[in-house]
Amino acid sequence: MSRRHPTLLSSLALCAALLAAVPVRAADAPVARGLIVQLKPADGGGRESAQAERERLATVAADAGLSGEAPMRVGAQGHLLHFPQPLSGAALEAAERRVRLNAQVAHVEPDVRLKRLAEPSDPFYTDGTQWHLRTPAAGGVAALNLPPAWDRATGAAGQVVAVVDTGALYGHPDLAGKLLPGYDLISDLDTANDGNGRDADASDPGDWVTEAEANSARFPNCPADDSSWHGTFIAGQIAAATNNGLGGAGVSWGAQVLPVRVSGKCGAWLSDVVDGIRWAAGLAVQGVPRNAHPARVINVSFGGSTGCTYAYQSAINDASAAGALVVVAAGNENGPLTRPADCAGVLAVGAVRQDGLKTYYSSYGINVGIMAPGGSGGADTSGAHLYSTSNTGTRGPAQHVYAAKNGTSFAAPLAAGVASLMLAVNPALTPARIASRIQSGARDFPPANRAYPTCVAGNAVNSACNCTRESCGPGLLDADRSLQLAVEGGDDDDGDSGGGPTGLAWGLGLWALAAVAWAARRRQR
Repeated sequence: MSRRHPTLLSSLALCAALLAAVPVRAADAPVARGLIVQLKPADGGGRESAQAERERLATVAADAGLSGEAPMRVGAQGHLLHFPQPLSGAALEAAERRVRLNAQVAHVEPDVRLKRLAEPSDPFYTDGTQWHLRTPAAGGVAALNLPPAWDRATGAAGQVVAVVDTGALYGHPDLAGKLLPGYDLISDLDTANDGNGRDADASDPGDWVTEAEANSARFPNCPADDSSWHGTFIAGQIAAATNNGLGGAGVSWGAQVLPVRVSGKCGAWLSDVVDGIRWAAGLAVQGVPRNAHPARVINVSFGGSTGCTYAYQSAINDASAAGALVVVAAGNENGPLTRPADCAGVLAVGAVRQDGLKTYYSSYGINVGIMAPGGSGGADTSGAHLYSTSNTGTRGPAQHVYAAKNGTSFAAPLAAGVASLMLAVNPALTPARIASRIQSGARDFPPANRAYPTCVAGNAVNSACNCTRESCGPGLLDADRSLQLAVEGGDDDDGDSGGGPTGLAWGLGLWALAAVAWAARRRQR
């Protein structure tokens, strides 16, 4: 099969335009608690004192009518300047415009809440099987083909996979000995739901929103909801205790999970997610001790309604430079990818059903990095769901159990687990090589099912559809091929193996696509 992609250049412009044109519904208008600002270098180019930097930030805040509250450092160079009260809509746009026009400011973006990419709002259907971990012959077309991969490696204890999410339930019996201490990086007390701000306790107290709290001043645009135990589910997918006669198996049996708590009631603030990615990779976060267990793989299952922005892209760049692959959910909007899935340097994972068709909810497009099982979802009764560790508590934790979920949030951890297995057999792999070899090892999408339409980027249908490489990326995640290429892929910088159904041109094209689309949006601002 040819590895060239003759329509890549024209698709770059088309995809960038689609990503930039995603509409924001009024009901989903973002609410920001402040602006994340990066200052331009000080006059003269020399090293600026902390006092001088504070004075410049204070001037920017005063000129824009922002709060006098002390700025919070975000990432390596950003600062969060707070509003006196949360803003949205035209007021938010006006405040951002005032700061952007300040000659001292290099970059600015709102610190908005990010919603977890949980399963579509459909009831769970339990069947008690992990079909997605088996061979395609035993589990279905989309199954990960893990049994032969496990013959090559079952994971190494030194491999750390960070789950930047809601924290974790440390008492779950199928996660015993699998969870590292982690950290709670939620900086907002209302969101945190644990009575304090950032601290060393990454346990999940629950992220419920009551009827009284729903759509209140504290939680605007947030519906009432029970606790999700989102991070616990993902942790079990990646590395649940295996061969212990209890519950289900994880993808990477030997790996350890590092819970990084950034999401609570109503989701997560962008600034906390940015710092969570950085902390997970072992990078400095102001006021927080260094992570003693830097992760080589970081799973992020959050999304938004805009394209990739500077704060997200900078955190991903820094994590990649530190040697960590950032694996993200493609999103459940049945449309073009948005942040962080469209950022350069991530592995964006879309969701397919058991039969290999794109799920009705999965976002898609040529810049999807790989497709993996995500569960069909309750609106689509023709497929199975995914099962993992969970809890019966609707508010705080109660009985530890297993539950069924669906969504790209739960396709991404399967790819993160496979990446961990690859590092177990070849720790020298760079993030780009891991992603490229996962793509080179992808299995072809199944032949078209005539009962369903073909997926066409920019022309969404409210049903499952037949994937093509132009609409869903290089193919289906195959664990065994990925591990084979992890060892046999060669020493090239790009990670081309020469042996998979996709290859170098595809892998480089996906990463270049994300970079070009992001740069185009920056020029348009």
